[in-house]
Amino acid sequence: MLTFPLKQTTEYARLLNGVGRAGEVSALFGVPQIARAQILAALAEDAKRPVIAVCAGEAEATRFAEDLNTFGIPAEVFPARDFTLRPVEGQNREYEYRRLSVLGNLVSGRTKAVCVPAEAALQHTLPRDEFVKNTLTIKYAMDISPNELITRLYEAGYIRRFQVEGPGQFAVRGGIVDLYAPDMQTPHRIEFWGDSIDSIHTFDLMSQRREKQVKKIYLSPAREVLFGSCEKAAVLLRESVQKSKSIHKKQLEACMQA
Repeated sequence: MLTFPLKQTTEYARLLNGVGRAGEVSALFGVPQIARAQILAALAEDAKRPVIAVCAGEAEATRFAEDLNTFGIPAEVFPARDFTLRPVEGQNREYEYRRLSVLGNLVSGRTKAVCVPAEAALQHTLPRDEFVKNTLTIKYAMDISPNELITRLYEAGYIRRFQVEGPGQFAVRGGIVDLYAPDMQTPHRIEFWGDSIDSIHTFDLMSQRREKQVKKIYLSPAREVLFGSCEKAAVLLRESVQKSKSIHKKQLEACMQA
């Protein structure tokens, strides 16, 4: 409704025609901020595919996403990652999880527009094919062994803990696997009966008690940089250690044993 008057103009028709042609570049200048959001919202509706707005910074991207949501286009901000360049006891991966959550919503079609600060647009992330390859759908009564699920979680970048305390982690107790994907609102508990999934529930992080039963969940990758098969990665690491010089070889071997 809010974009209808714009779509009746000749200028918009020309812009839409240019955007739809492969290899053609269209430029638009002198448009106020709210009008830019209106134009992008109209293009998202007519082009039938997600749109990306590159903004100067995160504050501008946040405002742009809010304007797009006002026009009825589900939009999110894809933030820049925080890089830690010195040894620390713990690392906060909040921004990486936010980025993975946006990618998951984009792949699934829940998000129609992404507003990206220029810094974030220049940072590496998972290619779409790699993201989809490492996304797993878990259903009630599905045939999958606990060991197979654990292997898939390792390959998707999840970290094993004694008890799940935050996103990107999983824990195993007998025939129960607790896990917390970056784009989940709450963690989930999967209970096995042999090599079949007997039940899936959400659970509370504080009390660790299970809550609502669900039939299906999607497990997206937990890292933007994945190393693939654990076995292949281990072989490559061992080969790299063997090729290292004597001084570095001892340090690498000590790190791998820690």
